[in-house]
Amino acid sequence: MQTITRINSIQNVFGYDILEEIKDVIEDCSMMADYERAFLNALIRKNKPQKILELGVAKGGSSILILNAIKDIENSHLYSIDYLENLYCDKSKKTGYVVEERIPQLSPKWTLYTGGLACKFIDKIGTDIDFCLIDTVHRNPGEILDFLMILPYLKDGAIVVFHDIALHFITKVDIIGWTKTYQKTNTNGLLMSAIKGTKILPEYVTTPYPNIGAIVIDKSTREQIWDVFNLLTQNWTYTIPEEEVSFIQKHFERFYNNSLIEIYKTAIQIYNKETDKNLSQTMYSADLKSNIKEAQTKATKYFWLYKTALGKKRKEKKRLYKYYKERVRILSKYLADIKEH
Repeated sequence: MQTITRINSIQNVFGYDILEEIKDVIEDCSMMADYERAFLNALIRKNKPQKILELGVAKGGSSILILNAIKDIENSHLYSIDYLENLYCDKSKKTGYVVEERIPQLSPKWTLYTGGLACKFIDKIGTDIDFCLIDTVHRNPGEILDFLMILPYLKDGAIVVFHDIALHFITKVDIIGWTKTYQKTNTNGLLMSAIKGTKILPEYVTTPYPNIGAIVIDKSTREQIWDVFNLLTQNWTYTIPEEEVSFIQKHFERFYNNSLIEIYKTAIQIYNKETDKNLSQTMYSADLKSNIKEAQTKATKYFWLYKTALGKKRKEKKRLYKYYKERVRILSKYLADIKEH
């Protein structure tokens, strides 16, 4: 039977106070909403992991959050991997640059690898990983391959956190300007459904479909890994460089049986030749502008509704106002990164 638990990420007992200490430090470099940052922080403070893996670094906002959360946990260390050596939206800056700029005192607890897939560096990191954040491309085959690469290195009981598990859905439901840009960002949502293990979701959240969640790895995760390999049969939205195709296959052959490898090989034959290249920056910017405008309209609408409402209706209107205000903030960050560079 599937088990779902919820964690109250706001209570101080789970370290919300320690997160507040760096609020100003990460506000302009984290792409997570407040409740998402609180959820990640709470999981770390509650479980006190020793060996943490982060896939997807960008500026380093999440790296700062994790390093701050483990700063007083003895022998805890963060290993981060990013495919790019330089920031995707500003090639003049190194991936993860904000860590050294803003919290250099915590860098001894951090090891950063850039310039390749997880399977290029994972042997250097080794096994017994007990906590992992996966937040990379959000498009197939992205995090599907990421998870399959690192699963053999995770301990039973390890917690794997996925960000943007509902990005494709909340954008469609809440913002009229939904387009194929967001329709294709469903990879982490698929993984949250396919991976076996206890699911953890945030309890305190302003929407019934949270955009962050976690899974506890157990025996069933490994025994039913076909469910994850089967996700590779879904449409891909980008191609993998030829030199990496064989590298990934060799890595998989070390841990998975031939029938699973065949799923990967067949998906490569079908999708790695027919899929479109990355969406154009111009189209992406236009989508963001449309989405921001719609979210701003709704934020304004619910602001005045909550100001004039009474009782339970006032509380609900205020909740919706805060939700859309947060959406404007996050989407505006994406647009600012593109415009700036």
